[in-house]
Amino acid sequence: MFDLFKTKINNSWGLHITDRHLRAIEIFGNQQNWQIKRIGKIEIPPGTRENGLIKNPPIFQEALKQLRAKTFPSPLKSPYTFVNLAEEHAFSRIIQTPPMEEEEMSEAIQWEAESNIPLPIDKVYLSFEILGKKEDNKNQVLLSATTKSIVDELVKNLKLVGLDPLAIESESTALVRSLSQTGSLPDTQNPVLIINLREHHTHIITLDMQVVALSATTEHASANFDTAIENAFKIKKEEAERYRQKIGWNEK
Repeated sequence: MFDLFKTKINNSWGLHITDRHLRAIEIFGNQQNWQIKRIGKIEIPPGTRENGLIKNPPIFQEALKQLRAKTFPSPLKSPYTFVNLAEEHAFSRIIQTPPMEEEEMSEAIQWEAESNIPLPIDKVYLSFEILGKKEDNKNQVLLSATTKSIVDELVKNLKLVGLDPLAIESESTALVRSLSQTGSLPDTQNPVLIINLREHHTHIITLDMQVVALSATTEHASANFDTAIENAFKIKKEEAERYRQKIGWNEK
């Protein structure tokens, strides 16, 4: 069974879904030498997906088919995919629990979740990971929850077009794991702040012990920066975008 799952992972690709577009990427190589094998992006019509819910399943499913067919340099053939869940539909908290046996942990987590997750417990998928112990011998536990209705609907639509989602995770978790596995995170015991400048918003992630402690978004986005550059230097939007991508954040 493990060998079968490992085979699926080795033949999988990543799917990033937002209310505006779909992105796909397939990579190969080892942790020190990742290389892109296939990559693609397509826009989806407004109203196809809103607030995480698929409002127009036929158009969404057709968009998935087009994405697989139009990846560069060749179409995606594998049905196995890892899917990013939009950050606003996933909740993560680091909590503490008294010392206890592992079989007792599940029940304790249910109680903790009710006071830490801003949704009814019966409406979310709940998972946890023990990170270690503090000096007072209490367990440090990463608690995660995702909305059932959003996940169930997404899985249903993926399977209707022949896709097999191996895992669904929040964008921040996927990003941090990728940075960690490639050795891109600083080797420090201090908290780390990641600012991910996106097209329509900026994603801010705070790490503690290389675990997501806080995730938030702001309305400031790369499009705002492009407009500011365009207005300041009286240049075209396309040229402003090239400068922003080349130079990045620079006070001058």
